[in-house]
Amino acid sequence: MPSAATMPRPSSGSWTRARCSRCPASGTLATTSSPGAASPGSLAGSSSTGPDSTAFPSTEPSAMATGTSSAGSAATPKRPTPRPVWMQTALRSLVARHNAIQNQLVKAILPSLGNITINSAIPGTDSRLRPDIAVTDAEKKKVLMVDMTVPFENRSPAFHEARARKALKCTPLADTLRAQGYEVQIHALIVGALGSWDPHNKAVLRACGVDRCYARLMRQLMVSDTIRWSRDIYMEHITGHRRYQDSSSPNLS
Repeated sequence: MPSAATMPRPSSGSWTRARCSRCPASGTLATTSSPGAASPGSLAGSSSTGPDSTAFPSTEPSAMATGTSSAGSAATPKRPTPRPVWMQTALRSLVARHNAIQNQLVKAILPSLGNITINSAIPGTDSRLRPDIAVTDAEKKKVLMVDMTVPFENRSPAFHEARARKALKCTPLADTLRAQGYEVQIHALIVGALGSWDPHNKAVLRACGVDRCYARLMRQLMVSDTIRWSRDIYMEHITGHRRYQDSSSPNLS
């Protein structure tokens, strides 16, 4: 068997390694072909047969950022990604879970606090923002806004972030009302998707005029509704079958 020193080297089509300008530490495969020899670049679809012709399509940032190919032809614009199918089917259940918590609070708010509106714009403002619950007392110039949210239970920071988002959402409307002389309160009632109860909800219920005895019962009702709807959302996602007849009466069998 001939030794490595006496073995003949190929005279054509030999592989060399050319370093890429994007990553100097690594390289891309390239060939140096002689006249009459087919290079791997031509076999891979490249029309270039000169020296250092790359065997793979160009991945330069300029070609990728502009959305054009190496030949200069414009690429087809991408369409916006639609919502996943599971999100479209679960949207109705998510809204129903939100409304179940909201309705429990609406029934407990004292009528003497003012006019109660649900998911409506506040009269006298040009804002398109619609708080989940707004209690307006035009005589005393007081407005109470409460938004519901059911975040994923990723420890206590998830609740803090959800409350901050709700406060940021309602701040422009609150500033408009304060400019008109109103006293505005912004609250967020938060229940975790698996039934966790935010300790700050105690202050929300107190601001809505709910006494301590009924607040304990309301906590149990809201947590129970959240767990039932979360279970239905999960089962519908897994099996593809809806477990309730309409948005107001879940089927718990």
